[in-house]
Amino acid sequence: MTKYRGKVDIVLAISAIALILLGEVMVFSSSSMYASQVYHSITYFFRKQLLWGVMSVLVIIGFSKFDYQKLNAVEYSMIAYMGSVVLLIGVLFIGRSIKGAHRWYNLGVGSFQPSEVAKLAVIYYLAIKLSAADIGRRSIREGILPVFLALALILALIMLQPDLSTALLIGFIAVCMIFVSRVKLSHLASGLLAVIPMGIIYLSWKPYHMARIRAWLSSFGDPLSAGYQVKQSIIAIGRGGIWGVGMGESKQKLFFLPDSHTDFIFSIISEEFGYIGVTIILILFMVILYHGLKIARKAPDGFGQFLALGVTLNIILYAFMNIAVVTGIVPATGLPLPFISYGGSHMIFMGVSLGILLNISRHIKEAGDPSDFNLRRDQLNATVIRTQ
Repeated sequence: MTKYRGKVDIVLAISAIALILLGEVMVFSSSSMYASQVYHSITYFFRKQLLWGVMSVLVIIGFSKFDYQKLNAVEYSMIAYMGSVVLLIGVLFIGRSIKGAHRWYNLGVGSFQPSEVAKLAVIYYLAIKLSAADIGRRSIREGILPVFLALALILALIMLQPDLSTALLIGFIAVCMIFVSRVKLSHLASGLLAVIPMGIIYLSWKPYHMARIRAWLSSFGDPLSAGYQVKQSIIAIGRGGIWGVGMGESKQKLFFLPDSHTDFIFSIISEEFGYIGVTIILILFMVILYHGLKIARKAPDGFGQFLALGVTLNIILYAFMNIAVVTGIVPATGLPLPFISYGGSHMIFMGVSLGILLNISRHIKEAGDPSDFNLRRDQLNATVIRTQ
């Protein structure tokens, strides 16, 4: 193992902290009126977000300091995987029900979403499996099939909550990690083809997902019902113009735009800070993407490479899916904007992802021979170059 004495990627750390600080400000701005009317305190949501922000920073610091290479053990990954399965099963029976969905445990002081644990457990499990030296030489039954079955169980439990958007995001992260591994592409294609019938069965069982897609396609034809939220979101973005209407001056947060401090906080940022503010946020996320891929490329072992890639995708895909929703590019998914949207679970577990990434960055100067590792470096290098 390499010695643990490097420095963290300071640019990556500053970018994440900047997003957290911006999130604190915008949660207060976007939620103050709603908090005043419903909870009789303009700081109701801000106080909670401040606590979660501090906890997130502490989590980032904590996870950046331990030696991640000590986790490179199959038994640890199985404990994490089985723990997430137990949590996902439990939430179906004793979880808090909101609008018919069982996705949260009620902890009294807040809610806990087990799918956040499952997402990191899947990334951890895949990093162990895909970094195995002989993964590319195994048959599909001995190699990638057990991985697909383990992934299918997690995704099925999440879809039962139901939470299709999180399941799709975890599935996409997994596919990306497998694609850049030495697993034969024919094996990956076979696994993806096997998923298609499962998807058709699920959509037939839960037809409201198709109804949501149809509502999205016709949202501007019916702006007062299915398309109301996206319509108000785009109005907020349009009002912002180049410079924005000013801090705290948003009109859409005055009960016009639902979820203005959670899923649609990006719209309020666009309205108050305009194109300039939005550009700064996008740059910060692109910095995280670039540095995350660079860390994955230079990590000192295959386990670190896959782990860095997975947690980077976890942060970035959440961000771009959220932005795609609020701009009407894709149907509503319910995914928050990392480090910025109001909420405890996603703040803490995004902090875990960032902390792990910073942890791996402390080892990259001592990397060995790239030929020893199990990542398709030609593909990852090309991706890093394209982000520059």
